Amino acid sequence: MKKILRRSYGSRAMDVLVMRTGSVMRSIILVGVMLLSCCAVAGQTTDPLRRDKERTVFSFSLKDSGKYLSILESTDKENPYLVYRFGTASAVELEFPKEKKESAGKFSYWFFMRGGGAENEGVDVNHLRFTVNGWQYLVYDEYAAADESQGVGVRIICLKDCKMIELVGRPESRLGSLLEFRDHDAVRHVEHEDYDSGHCR
Repeated sequence: MKKILRRSYGSRAMDVLVMRTGSVMRSIILVGVMLLSCCAVAGQTTDPLRRDKERTVFSFSLKDSGKYLSILESTDKENPYLVYRFGTASAVELEFPKEKKESAGKFSYWFFMRGGGAENEGVDVNHLRFTVNGWQYLVYDEYAAADESQGVGVRIICLKDCKMIELVGRPESRLGSLLEFRDHDAVRHVEHEDYDSGHCR
């Protein structure tokens, strides 16, 4: 099943193709994840933050830093969870959430697509968001067809004073993709208006 939603993005209106679960969506996600995962450099073939009985959904290293950011999922069917981890293999600086039970429901996901390639300034934007201790974390995975650029990183927003810190990742170090969350039932999917309502303006 699919539907076209009209959304305002800056000064122009764009068509957003929203596809729900189904065989077509799973096929698109599989191809997208395979293509994007090919961008990983040979130096990062494993995720240093992954632990036993976990798989990496999305991971990358930061520019000018030896630190990593990873979104990981349990492979244990008796103990399912989703977790954000940041730091190094020897020193994890932040893990969210601490309580793993029903942890996927503590994350929200939003995406925007515009096709048509470079001529239509096509984009594919994916955001995974959570809030902890008054800070909103927005992990992003973005692509622009105009210059074939890819961007990964995390924007950290203080909800008290709206100040933002951005940690930029190395796209060539990426493993996996946030595209996978388009067919992830446990993570809350949000529309554009709901997504923006949690941001400082």
